[in-house]
Amino acid sequence: MNDQYQQLVRLVKARAGRSFRTAFCYDADGWDALYVRTDLATDDLEAAVPALAERARSQEPLVRGRDYPPLGAQRASVFLHENAVLVQFSEPDSETGVVLTLDTEVAGNLSEFVKACETVLTEPQRRQ
Repeated sequence: MNDQYQQLVRLVKARAGRSFRTAFCYDADGWDALYVRTDLATDDLEAAVPALAERARSQEPLVRGRDYPPLGAQRASVFLHENAVLVQFSEPDSETGVVLTLDTEVAGNLSEFVKACETVLTEPQRRQ
């Protein structure tokens, strides 16, 4: 693991503590585990990561900087799941990046905001 990735893992451990689930880096040739919380180090996870890395390599941003410059450059992608938050940092014009996973409480405000939006989108509207 290079120094940059070691620093990243230390930073996430310090900020997220026990809520830090996993960290993987990927490039055009494969992927490497940077950190896996012991309770998640399973054969199922190891079997799932190659497909995740393949999708991460081909990640197309929803809005590219040239499509709408006022947003600025994309810094990361966040995927909120029921039990985890995935944060993807990808290098522009490359198949290289890092994916971190965290327990959802780390992104509590985001989780609650998404939950409120989902409630509005899925529940029948009240008549007024």
